[in-house]
Amino acid sequence: MGTRHDFKLAFHNRLRDECLELEDRGFHVIIAGDLNIARGPLDGYPNLRTWPAQHCLNRADFNTKFFSPEENERADAYVGPSPSKRAIPDNADSTEPRSSRAQRADRFDGVDVFRALHDGERKYTYYPRTREWGASCDRVDLIITSRGTRTQ
Repeated sequence: MGTRHDFKLAFHNRLRDECLELEDRGFHVIIAGDLNIARGPLDGYPNLRTWPAQHCLNRADFNTKFFSPEENERADAYVGPSPSKRAIPDNADSTEPRSSRAQRADRFDGVDVFRALHDGERKYTYYPRTREWGASCDRVDLIITSRGTRTQ
């Protein structure tokens, strides 16, 4: 069964695999919703959640599976050590055999639409009800598109 963090890492793998499969079939992919990941320092106020440490591993896993190194650099996204080798195999819960997936990039080359349009702007989508308004906020609701969608 595992922890909620184990489930989250497995979900990243499955969602990435689905996105890659759809692109292989010629579709442009749009992911939109509460992904519960603040990608980098711009997306958390007053700072990013770092405890428990697994949050940092989840963030790095998400950023490296859904964005290119250039996209992560532009967004100042956290890409620390990826947990996939330690916590969960990259092909766990995947519907596609690892041998055929190894033939292509193991990353969905996504574009964070808000970051693409607003660069270093700080805007947030989550405010905890237990804290004073504006004391703690995160941008965890994201819209991510296939790279080619932006030019269509």
